[in-house]
Amino acid sequence: MLTTIGLMSGTSLDGVDVALIETDGRRVNAFGPSGYRPYTEPERKLLRQALAEAIHLPNRDARPGILAEAEAIESAEQECLSDAELRARRRERDKVRRAHEGARLQAEFAGAIRELFPYCPAGRAESIARHAATRASGRIGLTAAGRALDPDAVRLAVVASVRHIDTNYDKLLMSAVERETARRQVHQRVEDVLSNWRNRGAR
Repeated sequence: MLTTIGLMSGTSLDGVDVALIETDGRRVNAFGPSGYRPYTEPERKLLRQALAEAIHLPNRDARPGILAEAEAIESAEQECLSDAELRARRRERDKVRRAHEGARLQAEFAGAIRELFPYCPAGRAESIARHAATRASGRIGLTAAGRALDPDAVRLAVVASVRHIDTNYDKLLMSAVERETARRQVHQRVEDVLSNWRNRGAR
């Protein structure tokens, strides 16, 4: 038993009828779904041109030039579409891979923070790691030293977080204080927090 799709387009060039049947090659044993797809106006124009050319073809199996050209264009468009779909799938796979790598780096970075600063408040190490390892941010977590969990790079990330969250550094900058001057003014406070996280626990 064969399952067969039949297509038909009449001389009115209005569209294509399609039907699915089951047959043994002689009789129709069962009718399946059917449908109709109308031609667009550009498609009708193409078919009219192809019919006009076909009148002068010596071999009825030959393809009119305009139709062969249209088929070549369609084939090229499908190839481009396939390439685009392939690129889209690759981009999606790369996105998933980068997300996994980012999550792994953040977890390892948070672990390195807790090793250097065992009394860092709960959740703060993870917050610092997420901030430091944000993709395309240019932050310390994505540098070679940061990816290698170099202690100096880890400390710099923690210092930056403490400076912005646990001191009035940002307020000084908003008051037009020069960056280096503001850093000097909050330096001792930053060191006190780091010492507290390193040795005695948060107070």
